[in-house]
Amino acid sequence: MGRVDPGLERALRAIDAATVEFARLLGPLPLSEAYLPVEWVEALPGNQPGADKTWLWPSSERDRLHFARARR
Repeated sequence: MGRVDPGLERALRAIDAATVEFARLLGPLPLSEAYLPVEWVEALPGNQPGADKTWLWPSSERDRLHFARARR
């Protein structure tokens, strides 16, 4: 993997810091009744941090190529 642009790296760190601060200030979010059925999907082992998500790469690459070829 190549080196990340320093400006992009600073921007990503700033976004991460803002996200953490926002979550700290806001506290836990109450979930609406409409969202609750989705909660069990997020709890599945494949949706946890560190889970193998390599199956996403072919789909992501296909989408990237599709939009790269798009013309007005």
